[in-house]
Amino acid sequence: MTSSRLVHRFALIVGLAGAASGCDPSPTYRSEAPTQAVLALEEVGNFLRMHKKGGKPAPKSIKDLAPMENGFPQAYMGLQAGAVVVYWGVDFDPTDSKTVVAYEKTAPESGGEVLMRDGSTVKMTAEEFKAAPKPAEGKLSTEVDAKSAKKTASKK
Repeated sequence: MTSSRLVHRFALIVGLAGAASGCDPSPTYRSEAPTQAVLALEEVGNFLRMHKKGGKPAPKSIKDLAPMENGFPQAYMGLQAGAVVVYWGVDFDPTDSKTVVAYEKTAPESGGEVLMRDGSTVKMTAEEFKAAPKPAEGKLSTEVDAKSAKKTASKK
């Protein structure tokens, strides 16, 4: 086999492998190391994406994430600690890059990272966050998970 043929086959294999894995041809690079909250938001996005692909209804509380804690440890810890706030009951939508679905708890007052409904994360100022659309059908994790924790505590 000639070397040019070998090079073409290698390029074809690499291209097919990249396409099969869903690689973005233009990756985004961070200028700084991500914070725990950013990693948690990205994992929440991956969890919502996986839930949607699996044909499951939108997760209603942290209980829906609990069985997947090992697969999404940053998301689970961030939600448990209250560092990340989620609108539960909101489906992932790859076409909606405008609606907030989760955010760093500091975002409403001083800005921070925000997870959009399409799974992308964006850094927003407090003013941008306040102006961004929020899902009407979602319930904030601070409400849902707090009620769930009270019920669990009262049963003990």
